[in-house]
Amino acid sequence: MSPSSRTPAPVDGDAEIVRLMRERDGGGLRLLLAHHGDRARGGLKRSFGDSLTETEIDDALQAASFRAWRHIESFDAEKGTLRAWFFVIARNAGLELLRERKRLGWEPRGDELENLPDPRPQPEPMDADEAPGLDPAGVGATAREA
Repeated sequence: MSPSSRTPAPVDGDAEIVRLMRERDGGGLRLLLAHHGDRARGGLKRSFGDSLTETEIDDALQAASFRAWRHIESFDAEKGTLRAWFFVIARNAGLELLRERKRLGWEPRGDELENLPDPRPQPEPMDADEAPGLDPAGVGATAREA
């Protein structure tokens, strides 16, 4: 079996996507994401499982989109499909996120992050009659306006 017979056929419209992207038409990038973004997202979820959060998967896809835009000239349809090329870029972006997380010593803890207290200072609660210039009933004009 020759290598070309093992290469999957390109998705309809891939040549147009590549042409638009090479002409620096943003419509090409939108089409790339419309045609291949969901599959790339699914591939990242399968490849990384729980190692990447949903936000990190979004970050990897955003980075992959940027890289695909900048390096569209390196795409060669004779070597593979646009979908496979884009997925490899997305997977590499996901791996870079994991390497960066390891370098920084940071590990997400899922729902625990949502339960962290707000680090901003919180004002002390006041009684209505302690608040200067406010109507004690909480409605109508302030004491200064009355």
